[in-house]
Amino acid sequence: MIGDGCVGINMIEHFKIAIRNMSHSKLRTWLTMLGIFIGIAGVVALIALGNGLQTAVHKEFETLGLNRIMIQPAGAAFGPLSGELSTVKLTERDIDSVRKASGVENAGGFIVRNTNAKFKEKTHSANIFFHSTDQETLKVVKSSNLFKIEKGRDLRKGDVQKVSIGWSVAHEFFDREISPGEELEIFGQKFEVVGTQKKVGSPIHDSSIRISSDGASAFADVSDKYTLIIALADPNADVEEVAKNIEKKLRSSRNVKEGSEDFSVQTSKQILNTVFAIFGIIQAVVVAIAAISLIVGAIGIMNTMYTAVLERTKEIGVMKAVGARNEDIIMIFLIESGSLGFIGGLIGIAIGLGAANIIAFIARQALGSNLFQVSVDPSILLGILAFSFVIGAFSGVLPALQASNLKPVDALRYE
Repeated sequence: MIGDGCVGINMIEHFKIAIRNMSHSKLRTWLTMLGIFIGIAGVVALIALGNGLQTAVHKEFETLGLNRIMIQPAGAAFGPLSGELSTVKLTERDIDSVRKASGVENAGGFIVRNTNAKFKEKTHSANIFFHSTDQETLKVVKSSNLFKIEKGRDLRKGDVQKVSIGWSVAHEFFDREISPGEELEIFGQKFEVVGTQKKVGSPIHDSSIRISSDGASAFADVSDKYTLIIALADPNADVEEVAKNIEKKLRSSRNVKEGSEDFSVQTSKQILNTVFAIFGIIQAVVVAIAAISLIVGAIGIMNTMYTAVLERTKEIGVMKAVGARNEDIIMIFLIESGSLGFIGGLIGIAIGLGAANIIAFIARQALGSNLFQVSVDPSILLGILAFSFVIGAFSGVLPALQASNLKPVDALRYE
């Protein structure tokens, strides 16, 4: 039934009429929603992947320890391998200065190279981590979950021509698995594998080979040229304050002024904030691109509603003739346009979550990393649904006003 005379049409009738009108033009309804759910799908997929990645990265940093402080040569801002590209090098004297800084519990130096490793007849590139086997450095190594031993043992003092290898080196790089006791050829020298490391999901560390730097200068240029120093702050100390103390010590020992440092000191928290800032910029750019699709979808809804006004002019005249008020006509059109946005948003959320899970699965399989996860707050999804409805309803405002302003006599005569 259309209504009950001069008292107008109740809300249930508004919805019934709006749904009936959408069901009469199924193809046009789907095409109208296309722009909405494509835009929403893009936004949801990005948010789900971005939040999942941020959560995973934060957990990784917590696992590694938020009391870790990284010291690198100036310009080495892209991980341990980038330190090798810098002309500035850190020395044993710098390690001693870091250890003497107030609040530092332990510190150790690392020299990172990328070179080929040979097992049997096959050669594969790997990241070589040289580090001392002194007590302080080994404490730094053992404090990190990046180098946990799966089989065999870790490097220890006095190890010469012995290596500990990452998970990918042991399981993926060569024709068969490498076990402790077997040999690798690196720098033209034979090295005995004493331990294999657990998988951590970090390509740099899973493809690593650790060698004692003690005596390594005989076959590699690693004498007093560290590319990375890792310091552990005392658990009871303020990490940011400890980092400042390290900067002061290094400025003094390297004889450089504040603002002209040839080194960088970063806490895990600072690195984490930098990573999240990059995520935020990427998300903002992609959301802006997806917003264009939402604008196109909104224009599509408006166009559909204008067409509906023309198609239903006579019906609007009949409704007004039997007592429908202007606000009833407006409400029917707003509910219809809002429903187009809402349903489009619902489909977009389903597609976006599905796409995010597929992308995350492919990334995990391709990169062998568990960092790619899907995570989204349900309240955000509810907000997106509400936003979709509002966009749809807003797009129908002008057509609804046009429909409500039709005079019954003119509408009934319309052909």
